[in-house]
Amino acid sequence: MESSQLLTATDRPDSTAKVQSMFDAISPRYDLLNTVLSLGLHRVWERLLVRGLPESRSGRCLDLCTGTGALVPRLASRFREVIGVDISTGMLQVARNRWRELTNVIWCEGDAQSLSFPDNDFDCITVAYGVRNWPDFRKGLGEMFRVTRPGGRIGILEFGQPRNRLWRSLFGFYSKHVIPAVGGLISGERAPYEYLPKTAAVFPCGDAFVAELRRVGFSSARAISLAGGVAFIYTAVKNTVPGEE
Repeated sequence: MESSQLLTATDRPDSTAKVQSMFDAISPRYDLLNTVLSLGLHRVWERLLVRGLPESRSGRCLDLCTGTGALVPRLASRFREVIGVDISTGMLQVARNRWRELTNVIWCEGDAQSLSFPDNDFDCITVAYGVRNWPDFRKGLGEMFRVTRPGGRIGILEFGQPRNRLWRSLFGFYSKHVIPAVGGLISGERAPYEYLPKTAAVFPCGDAFVAELRRVGFSSARAISLAGGVAFIYTAVKNTVPGEE
């Protein structure tokens, strides 16, 4: 069953500073662990996310919570300019070193909940695995809506909860026990890999998150389930005519 449960005050990240510190700590091994823990599926999901977005060789794309820049090479081939924003200095340093050959990419340290860009500034905005880590995710979604140009599109990749009871139970065990154990062993930091599955387990997914996108003003919002609900791709449009669906 898709969850309609919203994060309570105790489930949300304590602060933006705590999230920043956590990702700084795991940045050196972040890419390796993503590959190990997802068995490489995350690369397939990221490719599907970008492939589902319109291409605009004259347009600008904002990649929020860019992390080590996993989406950026694909985005850079589809847009004139890509701006990768992340709150973690450590993650951005890895991204800059990893993708230094990309000449149409700008890396910026910043908080997705309080963006410094003007209204209606981007043709496309993407976020992969970042929304659930915002202390106030509705504020972050509002900022996404504000800086998207009328007619622009957003794409979000985020973890969810499987619908099938057996699959949900198996994935729950994997998230609660295997991910922290392997994450702690490889990165030397177990706490972030206990925290990340916890946020995914209670974050609104499927129809519940589509409703959140509509709540801030996006239209044509839809959810695509991946791996039986382990993750979802969300797309939506900021219409030229306000209120038009």
